[in-house]
Amino acid sequence: VRDGQPGLSLSYSDDGGKTFSRRTSLADGVLDPNHPFLNSTGDRIGIVFQGRPAAKQQGWAPVSVYYREVDAGARLSPLQVVGQASGSASYPVFAFEAPERLYLAWTEPNKESKSIVMARGRRPATTVTSGGSNRARH
Repeated sequence: VRDGQPGLSLSYSDDGGKTFSRRTSLADGVLDPNHPFLNSTGDRIGIVFQGRPAAKQQGWAPVSVYYREVDAGARLSPLQVVGQASGSASYPVFAFEAPERLYLAWTEPNKESKSIVMARGRRPATTVTSGGSNRARH
């Protein structure tokens, strides 16, 4: 929780937990980001989560799926909106497919039942922001 609002942040240690980097937000522009799922491949960690786009429908838009990656240098890929099929997405997960693809899946409740939705996409090619290297004692 940051500034009284839910959020997802990254902080890392490369010295066995003696110090940690400053927190970097993983979900800027997303309201109530939650249900994160992490996976790794090579020197990258991927994260998928659900949340609402802050700029749409006064924050009451359907819940969407979001994806981004963090490389070994703590650089973040752009935040990608995966979206939803016909309602609100929930409990997203994903798996990597070599070399640059991934599969994402989530559930979408409707009036009668729940649907499972799957999407296949390309992984982000470049990283654009930095998690920083400032340290704080833990």
